[in-house]
Amino acid sequence: MRKLGITIAASLCCAFVAGCGGSEVQAAPLQVPALAPDASPFRLAARIALPKVEGRLDHIARDSKRDRAWIAARSNGSVEIVDLAEGKHVLSRAGFVEAQGIAYLPEVDRVVVACGDPGSLEVFDAQSGDSAASVGVGLDADVVRYDPSLQRVFVGWGSGAIAVVDIKAWKVVSAFSLTSHPEGFALTKDGERLIVNLAEERKVVELSRAEKTLKAAWTLGERRGNYPMVLVENDTRVVIGVRDPPSLVTLDAKTGAVLASEPMSADVDDLFEDVAKQRLYAACGEGWIDVFERKSDGAFRRIARHATRKGARTALFVPEKRRLLLAVPAGEGKTAELWVLDVAE
Repeated sequence: MRKLGITIAASLCCAFVAGCGGSEVQAAPLQVPALAPDASPFRLAARIALPKVEGRLDHIARDSKRDRAWIAARSNGSVEIVDLAEGKHVLSRAGFVEAQGIAYLPEVDRVVVACGDPGSLEVFDAQSGDSAASVGVGLDADVVRYDPSLQRVFVGWGSGAIAVVDIKAWKVVSAFSLTSHPEGFALTKDGERLIVNLAEERKVVELSRAEKTLKAAWTLGERRGNYPMVLVENDTRVVIGVRDPPSLVTLDAKTGAVLASEPMSADVDDLFEDVAKQRLYAACGEGWIDVFERKSDGAFRRIARHATRKGARTALFVPEKRRLLLAVPAGEGKTAELWVLDVAE
């Protein structure tokens, strides 16, 4: 059970619009296609050891100015920093409880980390790794998203809220109220909508960013565990990684109707779009990265799987470098690592 969040002041939170209806989405039977042997587009370019790091690794951010990866080592109580150009671990910052969501903010050269307990957004100087600020958000601070146009950080937390943090004043300036803990969520390019996975309720909801109100709710029927999310095709489609049954589900972003459902590996936690290749990459804790390709009908179909390690389910796609960074936890006598996977052209 998740911890209850600390209540943000009522002036910051807005309730859902009463009577907003939800459309029921029925799961279609999944047919598992045969995958071509040796079809993976990835080449392992580097394996960078994360010494003395144990347990679950969470999300990754990349400092694009210095080509460094920052890794939230959730169970280890630390944040690990890796120099990607040199291919080596350079710094470990300890003393964090449940370091989870993470993002690099180039406009202010800061890295932010959401820590579930005490429920804060920790701010670091990206060059030195030193602490620069701390913003109280709420218990179980988790997924982080950044809007550079407004210079705001969105942090999902608690039993149902998303806090909005101003990166100049470093304070919570507004919030969205939800009915359960937000998992993966996305900001639309037009700046008008916020689309959120509510995994505990098997729902996807759409919120108005200006009005802080619920605009639509779509139930996923028997599907459970809707965690990662991406918006594709100019935000007209919502693509979701579902854990039960393990599948990639595409919804119409206006109606919530299921447009496609494709089998995938188990325990998905991260999902990324490769626009150049018209593909999606899904990091799955079963021990695979699944590769999906957009077909002529607009649906994504799985074309390959790349073997990783059990529990390696968080990653970061870096399109300008044509590579995927994968956080690989310690296990089976092997140390924790950051894998650098180049995408074949």
